[in-house]
Amino acid sequence: MHGVRKTSISRVTPLVIADQNRSRSGSTHSRKSHSAHTLSVPKHGLCQQCCSKENLKEQALLIATIAAVIIGIGVGIALRPLKCSGDERVNGCRITKEDITYIDFPGRIFINILKMLILPLIVSSIISSLAQLDAQSSGKMGVRALIYYFGTTIIAAVVGIVLVLTIQPGKRGGSVDKKAAAKSAEGRTVDTVLDLFRNLFPDNIMEAAFRSVGTDLKVNRTTVIGPNNTVYNKTIYDPMVVRRDGINVLGLLLFCILFGIIISRLKEKALILKQFFEAMLEVVMQL
Repeated sequence: MHGVRKTSISRVTPLVIADQNRSRSGSTHSRKSHSAHTLSVPKHGLCQQCCSKENLKEQALLIATIAAVIIGIGVGIALRPLKCSGDERVNGCRITKEDITYIDFPGRIFINILKMLILPLIVSSIISSLAQLDAQSSGKMGVRALIYYFGTTIIAAVVGIVLVLTIQPGKRGGSVDKKAAAKSAEGRTVDTVLDLFRNLFPDNIMEAAFRSVGTDLKVNRTTVIGPNNTVYNKTIYDPMVVRRDGINVLGLLLFCILFGIIISRLKEKALILKQFFEAMLEVVMQL
């Protein structure tokens, strides 16, 4: 009996000690997890954090840009009474058309710099973002981008047509003397749709960076004598595909989407290209 009790005590004691150790470790783990999930309440208010020196330094460029826009609008409105109608300073005016070109010069340079960054920004951002996704996600992203572009283009066309039919610009104004060499631009819906697909699939991706495709429609209206001496007007359309200056955004968008999807599928084989466009995006963002 004594031997049985000793063995039973020796067997039960480690279990009790183990249960106590588990309970202690569980309590300490719960305390650690509870302390890890505690939220730190900021001592200062939200306005003080937004107006701190660090945030102001980060947003210095944005603040300076907005301030420059406001100052430019104010100065432009203030200088309007000083504008001369011609090239001579008469009747108290101080600013001629030549002076306006000098004032406009820095703004033109700034706009040119922004236009210069459009092409590398589009190429690097689309390719690097799609190269980081898997094939299925990048495919969905590319389809959504194309649908978004087509949707916004259709909405812009519909809004333009509705506004033209509603406002009818030029109808309420006075008569304008037209030059003999001037002619109104005419077009057809089918030519617009065909130009959309021509720009979507460019034959030269390098040319698409600075030139797009468009239809130059020539309209000839003649009088035709039909059977039974009936006279009617006949319109003959002569479409001609021409090259126009400007970035072919749609063609570049499709090329960059497909390029990024292929990079994501090749994985390790195209790692150099992926790193190149990521570095290019960082450089463009710094610019």
